[in-house]
Amino acid sequence: MLLKNCKILKKGKFEKVDILIKDDKIKKISENIDIADENTIDIKNRFVTAGFIDAHVHWREPGFSKKETVYTASRAAARGGFTTVMTMPNLNPVPDSVETLNKQLEIIKKDSVIRAIPYGAITKEEYGRELSDMEAIASNVFAFTDDGRGVQSANVMYEAMLMGAKLNK
Repeated sequence: MLLKNCKILKKGKFEKVDILIKDDKIKKISENIDIADENTIDIKNRFVTAGFIDAHVHWREPGFSKKETVYTASRAAARGGFTTVMTMPNLNPVPDSVETLNKQLEIIKKDSVIRAIPYGAITKEEYGRELSDMEAIASNVFAFTDDGRGVQSANVMYEAMLMGAKLNK
């Protein structure tokens, strides 16, 4: 694929370039790439950038799909240039165990058009009293938070920080 007439930001200045993409990778960025490619798109001097990342989004599924779904949220994010988001755990069920996290991951796999990485809850049901199954879910979450509630017990938070450090989260 060849993207013609792109505007990019390079060293603080806008430049007009062409971008050659092969095998889903950028192969060349140059002022003028002159090759025959049936997949040439004229960008018409619009701005081209790497995909954006949002490390704090509230996708309301599972549990609150009246407010928003993974399907609609991911498409809105993609439309805005986001290619990766990290989703907060204030859902129903709260992603605090393998079983509850898997419900969210299944919906993401089925409905998201972008990469979505969930946060896991620090505590069970985000109640702040008992640690979630952090070890079991760590490999499938970005990090841990009880977003919107916070952990009010210093002892529980201390244990969570020790576990988070152990898990490199």
